[in-house]
Amino acid sequence: DQTNVMKVYPKTLGDRIGGGLKPGHHVVIFARPNMGKSMLAVTMGCGFAVGGWKVLVLGNEEPAGDYWLRFIQALSGRTKGEVLGNYHEAKTLALKRGLNNITIVTAAPGTKRQIDGLMEKYRPNVLIIDQLRNIDVGRVESRTNQLEAAAIYARNTAIRYHCAIISITQAGDSASGKAVLDMNDIDGSK
Repeated sequence: DQTNVMKVYPKTLGDRIGGGLKPGHHVVIFARPNMGKSMLAVTMGCGFAVGGWKVLVLGNEEPAGDYWLRFIQALSGRTKGEVLGNYHEAKTLALKRGLNNITIVTAAPGTKRQIDGLMEKYRPNVLIIDQLRNIDVGRVESRTNQLEAAAIYARNTAIRYHCAIISITQAGDSASGKAVLDMNDIDGSK
């Protein structure tokens, strides 16, 4: 059933997952550091925003200004140098293409209570969490349990707030040199 499907970009990824996401879906993006996880999330977020969906980006690794620059670049089609050279023009173009559908909040690290408050305030169709492994889920015995608790919280949040969630996290050392990863390659998973 394609009712309420939010198309996923890039198109090749959208095709692989059946065309898009529906409210209640949770997707985890993971790879080794500096492999383009955040840029993929920006591309996906821009696709949702262009489609008219409200996107909330919860960043806990980079300042909000870094996210804004990436979204303005993607939506305006300008390079970083071009955006910085004429910020007003690039932002105006990005706004025409959907930037007004994106809200970026820096929360370091971000607690469940804080995220719930942001979900109530902004009511997004899509929440992007960068990085899932940094979410403060309270006291847990290990990094593995912390990651599992954060993932369960994200899945439940997607259902509770009737939205799609894209979570970004790191792949562990086991992912080095692999072209295809599996869930056991997520850093801190077992």
